[in-house]
Amino acid sequence: MYQWHIQRGELRVMFSQEDEKGYLDNFFAEKPNPAISWLNDIGKGRFDSASKALYREAQGAQNLEVKHVSFESLGG
Repeated sequence: MYQWHIQRGELRVMFSQEDEKGYLDNFFAEKPNPAISWLNDIGKGRFDSASKALYREAQGAQNLEVKHVSFESLGG
């Protein structure tokens, strides 16, 4: 289900759902995606993990303008 939301750009829907059982954590553990998993970390107060994920993403960033547009599409 999470992969479906990611493929369709429905991240807001994915992150707005309750996740009391940690399914989203399990999903990102099996399919790491630091480009968006940092949002989950921020939401759960794991700021150290979020900053590490963002740093890894920045290291590999080719075109920051495209990343900015992608973030804006999330409502940021």
